[in-house]
Amino acid sequence: MKRLLFAALLIGCPTEEPTPVPGDELAEVVDQISAVTMKDDVDFLADDDRAGRIAGTPSMDEARDYLVGRMGEIGLQPLGTEGFVYPYTATPRAGRYQLNADGGVTENDGLVGHDVVGLLPGSDPVLAAEYVVISAHYDGLGVEPDGRVFNGAYDDAAGTAALLEIARVLVENDAAPARSTVFVLTDGEEASHQGMAAWLEAPTVPAEDIVVGLSMDPLGRPMLPDVWTTVILGTERSPELDALWRATGDVHEMELVFIHRDIIPLFSSDHDEFYESFSPERPSAWVVNPGMAWYHTVDDDAETIDYRVLRKAARYMTHMVHRLGNYEGTFTYRDAPAPGTQLGEDVVALMDLVLTSEVLTGEERSAALTHRDTFQAIADADSTSVVTDAQIFDAITFLLFDLNQAHPGPVPPPFPEE
Repeated sequence: MKRLLFAALLIGCPTEEPTPVPGDELAEVVDQISAVTMKDDVDFLADDDRAGRIAGTPSMDEARDYLVGRMGEIGLQPLGTEGFVYPYTATPRAGRYQLNADGGVTENDGLVGHDVVGLLPGSDPVLAAEYVVISAHYDGLGVEPDGRVFNGAYDDAAGTAALLEIARVLVENDAAPARSTVFVLTDGEEASHQGMAAWLEAPTVPAEDIVVGLSMDPLGRPMLPDVWTTVILGTERSPELDALWRATGDVHEMELVFIHRDIIPLFSSDHDEFYESFSPERPSAWVVNPGMAWYHTVDDDAETIDYRVLRKAARYMTHMVHRLGNYEGTFTYRDAPAPGTQLGEDVVALMDLVLTSEVLTGEERSAALTHRDTFQAIADADSTSVVTDAQIFDAITFLLFDLNQAHPGPVPPPFPEE
């Protein structure tokens, strides 16, 4: 887990003018995103029979084979080294446990991981030689020593299901973007991103032609029962990516909140590998539905996924894959600018959204206002307030964990009407 410093927080960060975005030409396509189809995928992957989807186990082989079959049914082209499969040498998960073929619990001993990779060729004869990579991870945390299963529905079976559904509607509607799209389902994300790191070390498309990466992890739960939002991290490393993303926030009525990658030291993701695996670096964005109530617990099961939230996120990401694939410019990379005033403005926007919630107690609302003041001080360029790392850490923990754990909401309906 990475620990990133909160350097120069009060230094301003220049913003880019948003790129004008035309009307949504994909309306009929994204309307076909199916919560029912995604639920079928989540139910299979997050079932107890998959035993937490950890490398080197028969149940993980079942998950891999299922995903290979799904990519084939959808009509993607195989882009692994063995059909859709991209095997790599894995390091066993220290301190993690698995179910063996006889049902016994042992420490994880998986020595081979398997990414699943498919291609949607681009529709433009020239731009098809460039690639947008979109990923989710299908591995999980295995089992507890007593055999209880980390089903990993939210983290990240739901993201895996969304990726497959995005691919399906694009293929079935002959709606490929101009650039080619690589769909990567990674193994080993829960083990220091081993699967994504392995694929990026020897990708099955020319490395120099990968222009941008996206990671969906985790998806499928609301921040609060009456606050549905999608958090975007990492776009500050590419002016063009940031401008394009910010210009599309009203698509499908998606509530977007942008947060500087470097202020979230609690997590890491496949997304981070894009910053470390290329020279020169490639930009990437990390997409999250921050409903962290049961994150990394044995209670993260299929019954708690809110398919209203997941369908909304998948619809939006279908749109973004298309926008990025059709963008006629170049996505440049820059070292992350200091969070600066933009950080304050973005987190204040998230806090304001939280403050619209009707489930907050008086104590929680008071805490939210206090944390909002912290970030407002950062947003005010002429502020002389001293904002400490501890204040920022407390505010982010409050937003991502404390509120959602206090108000996870009722078990959602199985899926919305379609």
